[in-house]
Amino acid sequence: IIDRFMPGPITIILKKKDTIPDIVAKNYVGIRVPDNDVVRELAVVPLTSTSANISGEKSPTSVDEISEKIKKNVDLIVDTGKCKYSKPSTIIKVYEDGKVELIREGVIPFKKICKVE
Repeated sequence: IIDRFMPGPITIILKKKDTIPDIVAKNYVGIRVPDNDVVRELAVVPLTSTSANISGEKSPTSVDEISEKIKKNVDLIVDTGKCKYSKPSTIIKVYEDGKVELIREGVIPFKKICKVE
């Protein structure tokens, strides 16, 4: 799944390793490698981040669409222009036994992910 869809509009939730501090995540951690050269260039080390919207709100596709509440509470916004995709990333959870669970269907259809061997 990683080889096929990353970098791209997918977030994969995996069981975290002990080397990741509990302040970052307790049991699972979401991994995302955006299909954006600027962001990947800036991310020379793993970054922790939140979404650019409050849960339940529409996902913004440009900086102009980010709510003022979010803008007032973050240290940095990297504006690389309008998002390539009009839908949010697909989120899946992969368990240690290999089972894949859909958390949110976005740009990549879950059926397409399930076909990867």
